[in-house]
Amino acid sequence: MDLHIQSYFEKIQFQNVAQPDYETLSQLVKLQTHFIPFENVDAFTGTSPSLQIEHIFEKLVHQQRGGYCYEQNLLLNYVLEIIGFQKKILLGRVLWKKADSSLSPKTHAFIIVSLDGKDYLVDAGFGVTTPCFPVPLISNAKNMNSKSGYRIVRNETFYTLEYWNKDWFQMYSFENEQSNVQDLEVANWYMSTNPQSGFVKNLIITRGGENGVYTLQNNQFKHRSQDGVVLTKLLQDPEKLIYTLRKAFNIQIEKAETYEILIRRIFGTNQSIINNYSSI
Repeated sequence: MDLHIQSYFEKIQFQNVAQPDYETLSQLVKLQTHFIPFENVDAFTGTSPSLQIEHIFEKLVHQQRGGYCYEQNLLLNYVLEIIGFQKKILLGRVLWKKADSSLSPKTHAFIIVSLDGKDYLVDAGFGVTTPCFPVPLISNAKNMNSKSGYRIVRNETFYTLEYWNKDWFQMYSFENEQSNVQDLEVANWYMSTNPQSGFVKNLIITRGGENGVYTLQNNQFKHRSQDGVVLTKLLQDPEKLIYTLRKAFNIQIEKAETYEILIRRIFGTNQSIINNYSSI
């Protein structure tokens, strides 16, 4: 088996025999969302992330970093291909918290896996509402996992993934057609450079786990436990932010200048970060 894949398995603590079956698929989705955080540090600090698989693998597997949808799902797509799954990567139109009815561009990357005559939507990169299990591509079937629920709604032209939280909320719509690398490159460039992109305007980090869901938007940290209790904390100085990145999200940024930009954008100050930030 590919040496890279073993490093990935170690990163996400996958300890079973990898086979192109539902059990393996389900475990990989769950574990990747638990051990590799969703984060947009690069886009927020002025860098468009590379979509070359060797760069993604180095960043998300070997470094203490995460990524957003293109990186997360290209990594998972690569792993699924090595194992032998039949799959394709797609782009969807994001509807989540959309205030109007205008047509949004295709900017969200995810995967469709075909397995034993059934299709499953697989997505390791939608932030706080990321489904941590494969969602069957069956119209109007409610799929529950713990307290999260998802369903696929289909009309004549497209599918829509919806999320349950006391009511149904639309996440994104899509046609069941494979996207190519060029499509993803354009979407990635647009979302990481457009001044109106949420990933350019705000720092957004999420990690799920057995203890609940951790989120960070700029300097507002939240922890939602499995029983629904929410702890909210405003991180008021750079030291607390850096500490939280490491302890809650296992993120350590190698370049000091990236930290400088991060702090300047969040706290609106030109103050230098502690010189020996590696000791925080």
